[in-house]
Amino acid sequence: MRNIIIYVFVFILCGCANKLDDGFLCRYLYFQTSDNDNCFEVEVKEDSTMKVTFGDMTWDCHHIITHGSFPKEGMEWERIKAEDSIVIDSLSYSQLEELAAEARKKESMNSFIEGGVSDDGMGTVLFIKDKYYYVELGDYKEKAVEELIEKLKEISPIPIRASVGSVLQEY
Repeated sequence: MRNIIIYVFVFILCGCANKLDDGFLCRYLYFQTSDNDNCFEVEVKEDSTMKVTFGDMTWDCHHIITHGSFPKEGMEWERIKAEDSIVIDSLSYSQLEELAAEARKKESMNSFIEGGVSDDGMGTVLFIKDKYYYVELGDYKEKAVEELIEKLKEISPIPIRASVGSVLQEY
């Protein structure tokens, strides 16, 4: 009986640890709150790789995200317009690790649940292990989180930007 209790305890601990240690340093989504077109998803793995996807998410996925959740199966795409991966150089990856550690000290934030999203804003969703930040640009001023997002945009193999009128597009 004692062995069963120890086994269950270890199993629970390992299961919880795996949720926090999913192999990703961070994940970032940048999108228009009013439309499912031209969204950027950035995934940075702990093996120093970065994958960036640019495309149109499904309307179901958009609805779930703008209501403060994330699809259980991950992003769902209607159309992928560009996709690229890189190995991040050691200096840049070290900077990302430091920025992620600083940002992770901040409380999780989900303004999509608390106040909803506007009809013409730019939404961001950032995951760093067990922390999450669902915010519209301009509504959340946390230096550590903003610096991490800027570094992700700087390193991205697909340029992440918004043109005049806040329409996301690649260069």
